[in-house]
Amino acid sequence: MASVHRHSHAFVALLLAGLLGVALFFSLAPRNAVAAVQDPAAVTVTDLLGRKVKVHLPVRRVILGEGRQLYLVAALDTQNPIERIVGWRKDLIQSDPDTYGAYLRKFPDIGKIPTFGGFEDGTFDIEQAISQQPDVIILNIEAQHATEDARYIEKLDALGIPVVYVDFRNNPMDNTEPTMRLFGKLFGKEARAEAFLDFRQPANPSCHRRHQGQSSAAPERVHRAHRRLHRRLLPEFRQRELRSFRRDGRRQQHRQKHNPKHLWPVEP
Repeated sequence: MASVHRHSHAFVALLLAGLLGVALFFSLAPRNAVAAVQDPAAVTVTDLLGRKVKVHLPVRRVILGEGRQLYLVAALDTQNPIERIVGWRKDLIQSDPDTYGAYLRKFPDIGKIPTFGGFEDGTFDIEQAISQQPDVIILNIEAQHATEDARYIEKLDALGIPVVYVDFRNNPMDNTEPTMRLFGKLFGKEARAEAFLDFRQPANPSCHRRHQGQSSAAPERVHRAHRRLHRRLLPEFRQRELRSFRRDGRRQQHRQKHNPKHLWPVEP
């Protein structure tokens, strides 16, 4: 009888330990890893490298491997372009500070988004990225070799965090459209992405129209959304240009005052 009791206590202890382990996994694992257990039927998307990647759609938390991907995001999330972004590379802040400043004034929370360095120079903080629990990390194809060398894809995949590659700079003529469509699929805004592409095609003679006879209602909706975003940001750009014009005028006056005999060229 004592042996039976001992075995019973051992079984209960093992059962409790197993339940504790399951609870610990669900409390510490990234949201995507938990979702993968609860719902294995993730949607398979094809990125710009031809990789088949499973992603739970639509994504709600996104890390941008390049800050300038915000230009594409803004075409889809026109009301609040930063609502999904939980981390991004700081290149937009460094290379286009005027645009970043305009967004910062209209969407102050953009300043709270965690930033990181580049994959190529080894300054990407994978622990920081994991802590944001993203639904997807979107990288430019230029980062492929660096991510493969550091085995980031395997590490992130083990935690249920998918990585997809896009391209709108390396080969923009061929890859901008599929990149925009991929963004649309990830964000659950495929119709808006197609409408944006239809809208831009007349301005790009190298692109042929793929949807002849389609209603112009969808492109018109995108056009109106862009006009609203443009109206919100345009005053900031106008003020910037006015300040630059005044600064250049003062510089020209200073040069002429201190060296009047020199024929200074008029700055554009």
